[in-house]
Amino acid sequence: MTLGSLVYVSGSQKTVRAKNPWLLEGFVATLKTKNRSEATLRAYISDIEQFIEWAEENKHSDFKKITKRTLRDYLAFMTSRGDERTSIMRRRASLRSYFTWLVERKHLDESPAARLSAPKPNAQLPKIVVREQLENLLDVDWGDDKFALLDRAVCEVLYGAGLRVSELCGLNVTSVDFKQGLLRVLGKGRKERIVPLHDQGLKAVKEWFKEARDVVAAPDSPKDALFFNRRGNRLGREMCGEFSTIELPWATSTPTPFATPMPPTC
Repeated sequence: MTLGSLVYVSGSQKTVRAKNPWLLEGFVATLKTKNRSEATLRAYISDIEQFIEWAEENKHSDFKKITKRTLRDYLAFMTSRGDERTSIMRRRASLRSYFTWLVERKHLDESPAARLSAPKPNAQLPKIVVREQLENLLDVDWGDDKFALLDRAVCEVLYGAGLRVSELCGLNVTSVDFKQGLLRVLGKGRKERIVPLHDQGLKAVKEWFKEARDVVAAPDSPKDALFFNRRGNRLGREMCGEFSTIELPWATSTPTPFATPMPPTC
């Protein structure tokens, strides 16, 4: 096969010409001594040649001109181009091997690819719930039993105030200022923040607090916790996760009883 200015022949391989001054010929020869498969060799060569092409287009004439900032710019370029994260990670690994080889051969004092961060594989952005969907969820008739009141209050606070699950679980009775319409929330790093809660959310919390909280509470329930689970313990991440990962029932007029079907072990 021919890749750029490097000619590679499967089996008894001869490198006809390296792309100077990048010393790619020597790097490939070293890979061959490590019994790399043909597919692996092909991937390494392609990855490095693509980088060299980009580097020269951006006025980096040889490997001695490459810095960690240069490599970060290259990763950013591939990301903006829409390359898959797995492909970017593989190319980063190829570059790291290449620059490590240059250091081992005394062509460089240190590798600019050392500790070069890469995007996480298969990372996905969270799905965003639109306003109309939340209105469909929160405007239906939830019922008036104790756990329906819990469901409604939890969803109103979680979605209406935009809290993290951990923040919701940590709410206490004293966290709610009904007069000001505010929640006092402990976020990451135990940092306190004040979050507004709309009237409908405040109404749902007040109904839970006045009509159902004491009924759900057990003798050993924490006195300060705002929300309990079915066993009277403070609302935990496991149960609360049901509220943040549910498939919201847009197509029906009957609410899904999110808290009530949880097993007694919650």
